Amino acid sequence: MSAESIGDVVMGATLLTLEQANELPQSILRSDGRWWLKTPGFTKSTVTQVYKEGVVDGLGINVEMCSVGIRPILLIKPDTERLGPLRFNRKLNLYRKDGTPVSFIYIGTNADGQGMLMTENCIDKGQFRMDWKSGNANDYKKSDAKQKVDEFGELMKECTLEQDKPQQAPSYPDTVKEENDGTSRRGMKKYRHFRKSA
Repeated sequence: MSAESIGDVVMGATLLTLEQANELPQSILRSDGRWWLKTPGFTKSTVTQVYKEGVVDGLGINVEMCSVGIRPILLIKPDTERLGPLRFNRKLNLYRKDGTPVSFIYIGTNADGQGMLMTENCIDKGQFRMDWKSGNANDYKKSDAKQKVDEFGELMKECTLEQDKPQQAPSYPDTVKEENDGTSRRGMKKYRHFRKSA
């Protein structure tokens, strides 16, 4: 029996804002690489980021810097019972269809009261943060990073809280025995014939 997906719990995905990042301890912001924030940087061609050590960069770097990753925030319904007690910094695994776990950290709620699960590490370490279609290159709404984050959110709706367990194939005896203590030659002969014709 397959584990039930959490599509009714997940409300979408986004990136942290500069304000939200500044409210979190450095130990949680630390990751396996630096990552983009949602907030624009000091100029129209820069975006704020967080260094791998967990230090927040409020001035920002150029949107075409391809060595920066994305660390999506999964937005979930508040007060959900299916995820259990959500405490700050609690780690939670969600499982994809192929059984691969995705690790999250619960970091609290946003201004709309939605719970926020942040991926433990970057899901993509080479992601542009650029809006290629307008003069404001750092506009998140039309950026390729947003497209990646939205796709991630839809994918997570198919995840489960428990890993699907493969069904075990039924086992068959290697010999056919009579009710007495010995092995029946007639039974063995019939069994060999069955194996050949199968």
